[in-house]
Amino acid sequence: MSDYPPLIIEREFKAPIERVFQAWTEPDLLMKWFRSSPNVAVDSAEVDLRVGGAYRIAVSDPDDVYVVFGKYTQVVVPELIEFTWKWEESTMEPVELLVRVELSSAAAGTRMRLTHSQFSNEKSANAHDHGWNGVLATLAIYLEDSQSTRRI
Repeated sequence: MSDYPPLIIEREFKAPIERVFQAWTEPDLLMKWFRSSPNVAVDSAEVDLRVGGAYRIAVSDPDDVYVVFGKYTQVVVPELIEFTWKWEESTMEPVELLVRVELSSAAAGTRMRLTHSQFSNEKSANAHDHGWNGVLATLAIYLEDSQSTRRI
């Protein structure tokens, strides 16, 4: 068990809960937003959305390709997705982590609570905190502007 506290990030999105859930679980939608900055591209996204089903997301920046993969441990449409998290090649975080995304309806749209846990070291926790904040900012832009052709 890790000695490092879980990373907890809460956000509200101006979109219905069903739309936020779809953004997290449909490969074509993940490809539109699952990046931490404009210089990162989502190369592929695979999703088998069921308990025990696998996912795999490959992103790249000008220097490298990063692949995260895992299995879904809990799926409650449209309120909860929990999945393991492991980088294909990582010296920073060699262990499998756990991500839990909880969604609930809010006055302005959807409230999300993301909990990322089981970090093996502080450097990894800090890097994932930075990454998630970038990814979730891109998700907010996507959800607010998904009908437009503007590139995020």
